[in-house]
Amino acid sequence: MRRYSSIAKNYATKVISGDIPAGKYIVLACQRFVDDLNAKKSPYLYDNKAAARACQFVELQNHTKGKWARQRKKLELEPWQIFFICNIFGWKRKKTGLRRYTEVLLLVPRKNGKALDVKTPIMTPSGWVNMGDICVGDIVFSSSGEKRKVIAATDVMHDRECYEVEMSDGEKIIADADHLWLTDSRRDRDRLKGRGGKNSGPKPSVKTTKEISETIKCRGENNHRIKISEPIQTDRKSYTIDPYCLGYWLGDGSSQGGYLTVGHQDCDSVSSEFFQRGEPLRKMKSEFLYGIGSGARDQKSRNSSFGARLSGLGVKNNKHIPSEYLFGSVDQRMDLLRGLMDSDGYCSKSGQCEFTTTSKVISESVIDLLWGLGFKPSVKAGRAFIKGKDCGDKWRISFFAYANRPVFNLKRKFDRQKPNPASETRSSYRVIVSCTKVESRPVRCIQVDHEDGMFVAGKTNLPTHNSQLAAAIGLYMLCADGEYGAEVYSGATTEKQAGEVFIPAQIMAKTNEELVDHFGVDVRASNINIPSTGAKFERLIGNPGDGSSPSCAIADEVHELKDSSLIDTMITGMGAREQPIMLYTTTAGDNLAGPCYALQLEAQKILEGSVENDRLFALIYTVDADDDWASVESLKKANPNFGVSVSEDFLLA
Repeated sequence: MRRYSSIAKNYATKVISGDIPAGKYIVLACQRFVDDLNAKKSPYLYDNKAAARACQFVELQNHTKGKWARQRKKLELEPWQIFFICNIFGWKRKKTGLRRYTEVLLLVPRKNGKALDVKTPIMTPSGWVNMGDICVGDIVFSSSGEKRKVIAATDVMHDRECYEVEMSDGEKIIADADHLWLTDSRRDRDRLKGRGGKNSGPKPSVKTTKEISETIKCRGENNHRIKISEPIQTDRKSYTIDPYCLGYWLGDGSSQGGYLTVGHQDCDSVSSEFFQRGEPLRKMKSEFLYGIGSGARDQKSRNSSFGARLSGLGVKNNKHIPSEYLFGSVDQRMDLLRGLMDSDGYCSKSGQCEFTTTSKVISESVIDLLWGLGFKPSVKAGRAFIKGKDCGDKWRISFFAYANRPVFNLKRKFDRQKPNPASETRSSYRVIVSCTKVESRPVRCIQVDHEDGMFVAGKTNLPTHNSQLAAAIGLYMLCADGEYGAEVYSGATTEKQAGEVFIPAQIMAKTNEELVDHFGVDVRASNINIPSTGAKFERLIGNPGDGSSPSCAIADEVHELKDSSLIDTMITGMGAREQPIMLYTTTAGDNLAGPCYALQLEAQKILEGSVENDRLFALIYTVDADDDWASVESLKKANPNFGVSVSEDFLLA
């Protein structure tokens, strides 16, 4: 067995001496540890066995992510992690023999890296920008359609291991081996269904590009699929021509000016729609021909006529969707789509929608429009025939749209749209069909201002991504802390965030037969429990209910909490426990009004000696105020796993 307490003391000594680069608050935490060990008169004692027992328990748990998880490799604690655990479980009060610390804060930087080919198109509110040209401060979009600000960007990186990821719709993205993807794999779906007894695990889960390449098939079929992004949320724009009217004109209008061809069955509906949008129609001599506007011939009317405005947009005798119309608000883009679909669109009895055009330029723009609105289009090229005469190429763009999102204004067409399905269909996902290693390309990473790191890339808005230690500590508190009827909670404001600790704990327990057998652990979808003692480990969303008595509560990414209500109620519920632990884990945030920042300030004052609180232990990894943040020394200070799980090359880039 490793000599854990010696490793912890050695880590502290090296931090104090400067052999291990560390910021002010880590140095103070280490000095506090050493001073307490050397104190001749102290109300505390350090229990080597208790510290070692907790460390050993953690190192008996399996990894839950990546190749080490597949190989069932055990966790191997780094010296700073051993120092952390030894402080929590080693220090006791002499009078009672109970643990010294009841609140613990661990603040470490987040690991982020999304290296994509510099030529990858990225959607911004003003249009498409290549990955290589994205700047700090630019706005990109998340898979939920929300705006996200770019807060960091690396220089272009070379000689990276690269892969070409191809989707079922033909989209291809080149990314480096460590780029992160949120995919729903067959293994994820097996776990959700309980197939083979696997009833726990993330769905979907994060994988690297290399991991996807190694698991591209499962049971002979494509393994990974990615959820279609939600509509991109752009701002409303001011246009000279209403989007619906422009869309209808692009489908059934005269390229030479402000005229439409409208069939008898639709003329009343189309006239009413144009009139409501300030573009009245007038019947022309030809049977199906309508003029747009009053037809007045004075100079002022001619300058503001529909035809003049078409010229101003550059679409007269040059039909295409102007780029600014692809970046309006969702409502404006839906109006544009409805105009196109009312003119040249169709809905089959099965509910499949289709838009047909003889213009390749328009077909490409319609595909971009559909992806940006969260639809999944497919396109087929063919030949157009009228009364047996070959009239050239045509493109048929198909997609599924349900009645909750009307893509027609014409009632006869809308009535064919099917009701929204009760569960997600194949049109909600795209499948990864190949992930092939290619010659290295120049790549680049950006970081966005959200904890999940997600943003969409490529013309089809493909979503790409940006705690095991806390999970293992939670399992220790459930199984091995000696607390009868232990109650461990992974608390957060959302189920997803609460699962960031709970789900790895489930996987650890599920894959550790010795743990299950020795402690009598029962792993279920909703909790981990020990029937013989009534102990349980659960997710907690919001405040605990009446009767809850946490022996351990873990608040992950506590910087996201808007107020302290969840923390307060968990701590209040701990009153009946002799030595509970409230564990806060977090990366950096920017909410100065939330409980996380107040907790950090208190921890800093304790370490500085201006506030006395012997129940709170904190490790705060960051740089100091006067540091050159871009230097290697500063990077080592802020990243305790520098060169281990966080590569030097990435951080330097």
